[in-house]
Amino acid sequence: YTGPFLLAEGVHVVEYFSVDERGNEEVHKLVRVAVDAVPPISRLEISLPKALLGDGTLLVSAKTRFEVVSRDPVSADVASGVLERRFRIADSTPAAGPFTTFIEPFALPGPDGLKIIEFLALDRVRNTEVVKSSTALLDAAPPKLGLCTPSLEEKGICRVFNGTVSVAGTVLDLHLKEWR
Repeated sequence: YTGPFLLAEGVHVVEYFSVDERGNEEVHKLVRVAVDAVPPISRLEISLPKALLGDGTLLVSAKTRFEVVSRDPVSADVASGVLERRFRIADSTPAAGPFTTFIEPFALPGPDGLKIIEFLALDRVRNTEVVKSSTALLDAAPPKLGLCTPSLEEKGICRVFNGTVSVAGTVLDLHLKEWR
């Protein structure tokens, strides 16, 4: 032994022993070493409710849950396993702050607007995946409906209508999909 040495990815058997100044040699020993050099692979699973807008933007609500799903691929017969999954959320520009350890599915925090979700995983020997990202447009505020006619201001306990009744109103919502 003259110094540290590197092993390529895969399973290796290393034989080692020592010899003293008089030439006495100890019993040879073997150790099996598995080298994992490949980081985990992650994806972001997004639950309902969600919708894909015409421009390709993913629209989600405060009820939508996000989950970082990771696996450590076997390469050269070795995989150490996923140690930790991490994520962070930013408003419209990539985050610079620390990552949070993923424990359970999470929702996006308000206010409404474009969110960037960055995520990664690391394995048991600390191979770290390159940061991946996904964007989603959060719409957590409910629409606001205003009824114009028939007027709620008209007097009486009830009104009886004969035939067709015109109903008019207004709806305010940044991402209105439909109005019934």
